[in-house]
Amino acid sequence: MKNTCQHTSEEELLLSLREGSEEAFAEIYEKYYLALINFARKKTNNIQAAEDMVQDIFVHLCLHRKIESNLEGYLYTVLRRKIYNYWRHEMVRCNYQAYVTFSSEPPQERDASSLAELKELQEDLEKQIGRLPPQCQKIFRLKKEQHFSNKAIAELLGISIKTVEAQMNKALKMLRTHLDYYSFIVLLLIIYGTLG
Repeated sequence: MKNTCQHTSEEELLLSLREGSEEAFAEIYEKYYLALINFARKKTNNIQAAEDMVQDIFVHLCLHRKIESNLEGYLYTVLRRKIYNYWRHEMVRCNYQAYVTFSSEPPQERDASSLAELKELQEDLEKQIGRLPPQCQKIFRLKKEQHFSNKAIAELLGISIKTVEAQMNKALKMLRTHLDYYSFIVLLLIIYGTLG
């Protein structure tokens, strides 16, 4: 895909995109495609999954074209969500495979057991997160559930990045004392396996 027109500003580029310009779409594709692929590959260690995620993003962009501002932020936010979903899926798959390997139960019961195990893990995580101090919990949830960067959290709450980092460390220390090793590793994968 070869770009034939360079827009002078992001606003102009996004306006052209919303108006259906193929040149604007090509410009965005050329500028971000490889960077997004590399980001996803580093976070998943899976080039095929990375390519699939980024292709999905550009297909959606081509069909909808409704970004109002902060193009780069939008693209990386969507990609982070896809990476998060990738790791969540991998966690379920690995749990299921491990269970099947060591279980002699029929396949139907294995499915039910695996899902029940995952639900129990999620409930335990949520219970322990709910015990964190208010500010600590708010920052932790923004990081874990909304996938905000430390900088974005600091700006949103009007605090310093160092305060965000300190609160995240506090949260992780508290959670480590109340979660078993496996649950804590899963939590770290959710947070740091998908963000950076």
